[in-house]
Amino acid sequence: MINYTKIKHGNDLLNFLIEQSDYATIDDLKVQLNLSRRGVFYVLKRVNEALIADDLEPITNILGAGYYIQSETKKSLLEHFSNAQATIDQLSKYQRCQLIIWELVNHQALSLTHLAARFNVSKHTVISDLKQVRQTLAAHRLEIVQGTTGKFLSGSEITQRNWVLEALNDRSSILYSQIDINPSRLIAINTKIHKLEKITGNYFTDDALSTLDEFILWFLDRIKDPQNQLPDSPSRRTTVDSSSIDWSINFLAANDIQNYSEAYFLGRIINTSQFYRVNKTDGLIQRIFPIAREIIDRFNAASSASISPDKLELTLSTHLLSAFYRSKFMIPYHHPNLEQITEGYQELFSFTKYAIRPFEKFINGQLSDDEIALIALYFGGELRSIENEQTVQTDVLVVCSSGIGTSYILQQQLTQRFPNIAFSQPLSVLQFKNHDLDHIKLIISTIKLTVPLEIPVVTVSPLPNHRDWETIGKALVNAHLSDINFNEARINALLDIISNYARIEDFDGLTGALHGYLNQSKHPHQAETDETLSSLQRLLPTAHIKYSTDVLSWQQGVKIALSPLLHDGLIHTHYLEQVINLTKKNGPYMVLGDGIMLAHATQNDGVNDLGMSLLLCQHPMTIQIEGHTPAKKIQIIIGLAPVDATSHLAALSQLLQKIQDVAWVKAIKATHSVAEISHLLEVAQM
Repeated sequence: MINYTKIKHGNDLLNFLIEQSDYATIDDLKVQLNLSRRGVFYVLKRVNEALIADDLEPITNILGAGYYIQSETKKSLLEHFSNAQATIDQLSKYQRCQLIIWELVNHQALSLTHLAARFNVSKHTVISDLKQVRQTLAAHRLEIVQGTTGKFLSGSEITQRNWVLEALNDRSSILYSQIDINPSRLIAINTKIHKLEKITGNYFTDDALSTLDEFILWFLDRIKDPQNQLPDSPSRRTTVDSSSIDWSINFLAANDIQNYSEAYFLGRIINTSQFYRVNKTDGLIQRIFPIAREIIDRFNAASSASISPDKLELTLSTHLLSAFYRSKFMIPYHHPNLEQITEGYQELFSFTKYAIRPFEKFINGQLSDDEIALIALYFGGELRSIENEQTVQTDVLVVCSSGIGTSYILQQQLTQRFPNIAFSQPLSVLQFKNHDLDHIKLIISTIKLTVPLEIPVVTVSPLPNHRDWETIGKALVNAHLSDINFNEARINALLDIISNYARIEDFDGLTGALHGYLNQSKHPHQAETDETLSSLQRLLPTAHIKYSTDVLSWQQGVKIALSPLLHDGLIHTHYLEQVINLTKKNGPYMVLGDGIMLAHATQNDGVNDLGMSLLLCQHPMTIQIEGHTPAKKIQIIIGLAPVDATSHLAALSQLLQKIQDVAWVKAIKATHSVAEISHLLEVAQM
């Protein structure tokens, strides 16, 4: 018997495949492991991750035949893991910490000795893990207390459940190996949820549905113990989510649970899950639609982008519905890639944070950075879509379960790593099935696909690891889409030449720098260094700053503000006139607030090159357009000449961050010369 892993059903899977003289079909594995098809796929994925981490070939699937273990892997397992101690020490620190919290949530008394034996690590390592666990729990208002028989968890029942839900929102979480999956129960839960979808007209994404299935399985087992149930409160009533509450009451009653508070809790969880399609006639979504449109307008006004509200309104509203419930019911959302988005996509995050204010006013609260980061991905996808409309045909399709969420991060990373390859926007399975595949050379997918044509498919995680990137790189080379091999040869040649004349102190750093240089994108408007586009000081030189003591009309103000761009030949006179005409036609939509106007049109309205200017007026100007109320006063006009949808975003984002700083705007308005304005920009290190 092979004792290789602590992954639930993992050893059973390996032992069954090792004993087979032929391929095993998915149906064979379902029967042998007593799991659903999805459960089998999950175990296969987890076991293969462990095998790959040990430099062993993963379990292989031969299309039309079935699964088998390659001979070298089989030999290694039999030699090293036959009746051996399970390799629980392969768990990462993060996974160990999650399992510790999981056991605490499930009322297990823990000790250093127990945990050291559980994970096959030293007590010193356990102490370090517990320190990290305490920090994580503190963020959730939970804590570890010492009892007579060991360590226990202290904190509210709802908070503990919320931690489990948050952990399960990460589809790669180790907790999925801990939940007892009973296929018949899982099917019953899934059937009931689909019934709710038909009742409400709101349909969940694939990931949200899977998370709900697993969470409800755990939740039902937990509340079988009356001590874990919330105090019943039948007088509690709500109108916003009555359908979900009614469904939850009937669902729990069918599982012998008569507790309105628990039904209310389950209804909340249901509503905070992510939808991919909503009932357009629902009263709440009808109130959110105009807010979504206002958010898109604010994003366009702040970034000078031209995202179509008609195109994004429904998708954004669908997301905001879930965000509304998360805010209403205080269910926190934690984005697994928050730091990556806030640092790697600062411009998107900054504009989104500004644009989202109407929704925050609607919910009478502030969205967390995690929520804003997720919304930023929608805008990022639309901006990339605008760019793609102007580029050559797509070479590579990017496919995910629903076309949203972390798939945008995957697409952005692909574009950054391989800038000379045309990737599609993330496609849902439905979009993929209806997509023209005639000229597609490769498909990169986060889910298993059946492709009708002879097109290679690479299946990776939405958040690729090192091995995933290696697989993608090889697939691109095989599809004749990447010059990685050619550039690697050039890099090696350059390193040889450099080493003949200089001592290389940081070999890896130099290699990475050369790789980045040789694979960089060749954008027609891109200067030799990114600094030209990303530095506000370079895009807004002192010569482009104006200060006026005259009493001006807003039209005169726009002309003066844009005059440096006209003087330098960055725009035509037509562009200046178009800004005024757009304001007369659409009202003061370019006013960002606090007396600041972003004067801009599109790159097709007379732009020769990228540029920015700024005018500060001692006397405020009034924009009063007939048919548009109310009138708006402006004192600062920022002129912008964009060459595309994205090149100006970095500099404009830096300026927007300061515009939202009340003290900084007050300081700018208090200046009396171009020199003082320029100094404030320099002090801000823009």
